[in-house]
Amino acid sequence: MFRAKEKNSKKRQASHYGRDHNRFMGFFSFFLKSVICLGVVISGVIGVQWLRDPNHFPITEVELLGDIQYTATDTIRTQIADELNAGFFGTKISKLRAVLLSLPWIQNVEIDRVWPSKLVITLKEHEPFAKWNDTFVITRKGVLIHPDLNSIPDGLPVLQGPQMLFHQVWQHYLEMSQILNPYDLTISRVILAPRGAWQVRLSNNSDIILGTWEVNDRLKRFVKIYSRALKEKGDNIRYFDLRYTSGLAVGWKTN
Repeated sequence: MFRAKEKNSKKRQASHYGRDHNRFMGFFSFFLKSVICLGVVISGVIGVQWLRDPNHFPITEVELLGDIQYTATDTIRTQIADELNAGFFGTKISKLRAVLLSLPWIQNVEIDRVWPSKLVITLKEHEPFAKWNDTFVITRKGVLIHPDLNSIPDGLPVLQGPQMLFHQVWQHYLEMSQILNPYDLTISRVILAPRGAWQVRLSNNSDIILGTWEVNDRLKRFVKIYSRALKEKGDNIRYFDLRYTSGLAVGWKTN
């Protein structure tokens, strides 16, 4: 009986030893995996920092593509210089795009990285359609921009009116042009007065006074009378006054 108890005691000791050993191995395995994972994370962070170091991967070339007519190349390069200092991997494309879009003439920006040290930037500019109040530009898509005055091309029609009504004036200009163009009449200026009166200047410096109401109907009346009776004398007329229920008044140019 004594030997049987001794054998049972040895079995219990062996069992306890086995459980302790398994616990130790489990803890050791977990610890080892944690160390490996931590090492991988640290290595990754260090690796990313190394890649983003502009001294290792600087941007040495920037190629500008696109039909750029109104924005000076030097202005573009100056605008993006600070962003490029972050290097090939450190430069944030989204921020660089935002910086370029802050230039008044720039409408769209596409940026590509070209290994190992080049950026290709493709730019699209707004297309100017008309001047607004002599200092702004309305684009062909009806966007109001405020570029440098020296960059605004000559020959654009001029639209004038209360600042917040630029879109309304632009729309009227389009409608008026559709009425006048078939008669070889070109608008050089449209004016909306603060009290709502409209006036159009043609390319021959003749003014069409339209008043505040039924502006397009009055303009249609004008082209009918003009084409029948006044076309041959158009260059000698200073103004056409349409502020009547029918007909028009004419003011002649003086030598």
